[in-house]
Parts: sequence; structure tokens; C-alpha cells
Amino acid sequence: MVDFFSERIEVTCKGHPARPASFVWRGKEYHVREIRASWQEWKSPPGSPRGGSWRLRRHRNHYHALTDTGELFEIYLDRGRSGKKEWVLLKRL
Repeated sequence: MVDFFSERIEVTCKGHPARPASFVWRGKEYHVREIRASWQEWKSPPGSPRGGSWRLRRHRNHYHALTDTGELFEIYLDRGRSGKKEWVLLKRL
């Protein structure tokens, strides 16, 4: 069963390239034991013209992160249009 949350989280990264090492969600810290999968997403928002400007697209780095609690989460870094970067816990797998 998949649980969807889509909530902002605080993430600490390490390594090169930088990858999530731990995150805080709902006041609890989770340590990432393993990144099981990662990918990048570049999608245009709904209703935008096909092949529209790259400035309007979503730029996200997704990770399937296995934590020290044995839980597998999908988290992503949203590299927003305004240059603001936000981490989101999307779901527990």
C-alpha cells in the first residue's frame, strides 16, 4: 500500500554529486541507508503549450530512499522557477 503525503521536509545531503543523507519529517529524523533509485523530471505544467519554454517546466530530482527505520520513501528536490529549492516527501512506498 502506498501512502501519499506531498509535504515539505528538511534534507541534509552529502557526497558528490550531493544525495540525501537524512531528512526531518513531522519532527522525526530519518537517516538514509540506501538510495534505491533516482531520476530527473522536466515536465511542463498542465495547460501549457507542448514544448513550451524551459522556464515554465518543473525541474525535479526524485529519489527512492530506504531509511534506517526500514521504510522506503519517495522524496524529491523541486528546483523551482524562482530559483528556490524545496524538498518534498511525496509518498511512502
